[in-house]
Amino acid sequence: MIIKMIFLFLISLFIIDVYGLPEPMVKNLRARYDTGSNSIYIEWDFFETQPTGYDVQFVVRYRVTNRVSPDSQWKLARTADRSVRLHLPDIRSGDELEVQVKVERGGQVIEDWSQQLLISVAKRLKLGEGILVEEGDLLPPLNFAANVMGPKTVKLEWRPYNPHIPGLYYIVNVKQLTTQSGTQFITKQIKIEATYFTLNDLVPGERYEMTIRSATASDISSTAAIVEISLPKEDEWFEVGNLIISSHFQRDGRGIVNLTWEVPPEMIGKIKEYQVQYAPEGMNNFKDLRFLGEQPSAALYDLQSDTEYVLKIKTYMTNNLETESGEFRFKTPKVMMDPISKVDVLYSSSEANAVRLQWVLEPHIDLDSIAGYDVYISEDKSAPEDRWRYIRLDGKEASLSVNDIKASTTYYVRFTIRKTDGNVIQGPLIYHFRTIDQLSSKTAEMRQGNSLSYRNIAPGRIKHLINGVELQFRMPQR
Repeated sequence: MIIKMIFLFLISLFIIDVYGLPEPMVKNLRARYDTGSNSIYIEWDFFETQPTGYDVQFVVRYRVTNRVSPDSQWKLARTADRSVRLHLPDIRSGDELEVQVKVERGGQVIEDWSQQLLISVAKRLKLGEGILVEEGDLLPPLNFAANVMGPKTVKLEWRPYNPHIPGLYYIVNVKQLTTQSGTQFITKQIKIEATYFTLNDLVPGERYEMTIRSATASDISSTAAIVEISLPKEDEWFEVGNLIISSHFQRDGRGIVNLTWEVPPEMIGKIKEYQVQYAPEGMNNFKDLRFLGEQPSAALYDLQSDTEYVLKIKTYMTNNLETESGEFRFKTPKVMMDPISKVDVLYSSSEANAVRLQWVLEPHIDLDSIAGYDVYISEDKSAPEDRWRYIRLDGKEASLSVNDIKASTTYYVRFTIRKTDGNVIQGPLIYHFRTIDQLSSKTAEMRQGNSLSYRNIAPGRIKHLINGVELQFRMPQR
């Protein structure tokens, strides 16, 4: 609905008996409304029978005559032009103005006040095409919309033209326009103070007209907003309902979010296209992904980890119907960045019950910010934290000798980095290694996470999996 403010002037010139008097210099006194500045301008013609070549000044006086206000006192405006803008910030619809002009040259009056120009002001609003209402009239709401939610359901919503009117409510009339199904015509009237509601139990396949008016206890708007809709039949409607969301994010923050949903057998072949819209919660810059309706699934590759998202799916049917799902909300998983790039386990034949751990930090860790390390070791990965063996290291050196270990035993290791500013970086991974029966001085390198597993494949050979990648290496010979 387009609403514009317009002014209508009823202008009359108060005529006095000018018989025998000289021809007036100020003629054709008139008013003009400028829509760009929302102002009233007074214009006139000036004619001097014997021009002198000296400049003249015009003095314009004006006032509101129908009510007492600051504008009911005479206001003066001076100009050398043939027009002047009236300063009337409190002008109202229904006001009456009186305007006169006199002419001066060199501070001397050469023609006294002109005939009176009487102006009647009528402010009106233009609603749509050719509909005019008085400014003070109660107006229907704006943006009246009927959103089809299903073959039997419509959601009506709107925005009030002026929400500050005391006691404001709305009258909605629903009228069935067709009876293709053979049902009886349905008419309903709803009175409501809210700016939306849902209509249920309508007849699928029929056409409806909805009108809405604003109302108070003493007034009802003379104009109404109207929408017409056609409801789909039962076998023409589909919207994405149960959405399955799965995601996988890697340690570097890259990830994929998979969306899947079910399509009833009777709707297969009737869906032309899907449109997926998604954005972080609280943001309005929705991204669009469009694809053909043959496959009820989508993959999103540009989402951030540990972020809440809002997602909507619009379905375009082959019968030109458009349906939109509700809003789906989900949060992507938080990816814990491991501060450690590599861990080595060093076995020594000179220390039968000890190993040495050495580790390398990831490049993004500033070595100058390291105050020390907390290392936790346990034979039971599921043991409570207070049951883990705790070793504190101070300084930047990234190595540790672990004594009193057992042969042929699996040990689990966790690392925490202490920083000079008092903060700590908790390593998200648990590393593990298994001691051999007889320790040797050769080195076995380990760089592994929770998914690391070993399996004997031949005498002296070991196979293990790291995140699905198979690696093989030889064990030290006895």
